[in-house]
Amino acid sequence: MSSTKTFKNVSPAIWKCIKETSIKEHGSVFSPPDASTGTVTTIVKTLGLTFTVALSFNYDQVKEQVTYIINERPKLVVSENDIWDGIQRTIDGCKKSGGGG
Repeated sequence: MSSTKTFKNVSPAIWKCIKETSIKEHGSVFSPPDASTGTVTTIVKTLGLTFTVALSFNYDQVKEQVTYIINERPKLVVSENDIWDGIQRTIDGCKKSGGGG
């Protein structure tokens, strides 16, 4: 069973900032790059090992919310809460910066 979480109050500027920040800070790859629905993959390196975190996303511009589904994560290295907290920190940072990245 996949874990799902929806983040609200995500304006188009915040959504753009989330993607830009994720790419810049974590090397995340959004596929397709400019779509409102797709996947985001991030490579996590820890303890000399490489792991993949893969999420599906659906950004609803009208409702100003984004829903993520965890498709793949290294369960012993990255918890669901780690993922959700990281996304929330990125959203909060984007809101503080005015959404411009």
